[in-house]
This record gives sequence, structure tokens and C-alpha cells, in this order.
Amino acid sequence: MKTVLNKPTLLLIPVPIAIVSVGCETLGDNLIAISWIGVAASEPPQIAIGVRRNNRFSYKHLIENGEFGVNIPIEDIVSAAASTGRLHGDKVDKWVEAGFTRMKAVEISVPLVAECPINMECVVRHRLELGSHDLFIGEVVASHAEDSILKDGVIDIDNIAPLVYLPSTGKYFGLKRPEVFSH
Repeated sequence: MKTVLNKPTLLLIPVPIAIVSVGCETLGDNLIAISWIGVAASEPPQIAIGVRRNNRFSYKHLIENGEFGVNIPIEDIVSAAASTGRLHGDKVDKWVEAGFTRMKAVEISVPLVAECPINMECVVRHRLELGSHDLFIGEVVASHAEDSILKDGVIDIDNIAPLVYLPSTGKYFGLKRPEVFSH
């Protein structure tokens, strides 16, 4: 037997988690934890991110600059990654609070998170206004991966411990160690 829930809701679980880096001339740079993220196209490679438009500091960066970095966190930095979604970038420097190091990108003006073993540089190609969020589709113009997670030039899942997120609970889980991480 199944229960019909009172209202339609998103039941995609778990979802990936990424730290999206943004920046622009007038506002500086910022970080935001994003779980509304996914592959939009493989050729050319494109990533879609959903960003709430109401009073979101990072949203303003995306509108002004049109570039973003996708940084994939791992189990070892879960607390720092979670802080980028909990703190407000217009009030604190999330880079400092999380203890992250800015890494210079090669194709975009936005810094990347050095502590994340995977980074992708993206240029916004499309923006769709949806309900609570706008969907930004960014073309991946450069990709970076730590040598330690590569095997024969591709990512070896045995050498990386990515995180996933369960939105209804606000909890993070490790894919390598499937325990709950508190933040």
C-alpha cells in the first residue's frame, strides 16, 4: 500500500551536493551549497543548477557575471561544505568561515575550491525562470581532477568519497562510508 501525500513534493533522494563558487566585480566572490544540480547535456558538456532568486546573494553574482564553478566536496570536508549552505555570503566571507582556499580557474574569472578534488568551470548559456528557482545551464569550459582520484585518466570511484544530501532531513551521507554526517 502507498500513501498519497497531501501535496506534490520532490522525492528524488538522495541528491548530489556541490559547492558552487560565484563571483563578480561589484560583489566579490561567494560560495553556495547546491543540491539542485545535474547534467543537462553531454555534448557540449552542460550542468544545470537551480538557484532561489529571492534575496539570494549568489543569484545576483550569476546574473551579473554569468560564470560559476562546480566544486565536488568529499566526506573529509562535510562540515565546511555544509557551512556554505548555512551561512549568508552577504554577511560573512564563506571562504574564510569554511576554511577553503581559492584556486585560480583557467577559463573563467571565478575562483574554484582547492580542497574539492573535482572542479568544473562553467559559463552560463541559458537561464529559465521557474517557480521558486531559476535554472542556470552552464557549459563546462574546463574540468579539473586531483591526480589521486584518477585511474587511466578517468575518475576512479574507489579513490573518492563524495557526499550526497537528503533534502527532507537536511542530512549529508557519504557514498563510501554510508553514515550520516551532521553539520
